[in-house]
Amino acid sequence: MKNICKFINQKESGSLFVNNFIFEGKVPHSGESLIHSQNLLYLVNSGEGFFKSGGFTRKISGGMILFSFADIPVTIENTNNLTYYYISFYGTRSDELIRRFGITLKNSVFEGYENLLPF
Repeated sequence: MKNICKFINQKESGSLFVNNFIFEGKVPHSGESLIHSQNLLYLVNSGEGFFKSGGFTRKISGGMILFSFADIPVTIENTNNLTYYYISFYGTRSDELIRRFGITLKNSVFEGYENLLPF
């Protein structure tokens, strides 16, 4: 599968901004640690791998939702045909929602979202 990248034209929506929508059909940075300037929400489409962030490592597979945080190194390791979607988002409202939902470095991987695939 090929990669897809869609940048979003921003409309004023308070202080929650979504920058882009990406489909990683060929995971290019397997094993490479990256630092993003925005928060990211991932939806694992298929395959298997490992998600490493903030000193925690989790095995990941299709139907899982992951969060990574601005300025915190994250590594996604592809071990078996891993593909995923992600959006980049930022703003004071995004930080507030992350706190409200109890998403932390330790609690940033969620299972059981297979029903979101395919969308």
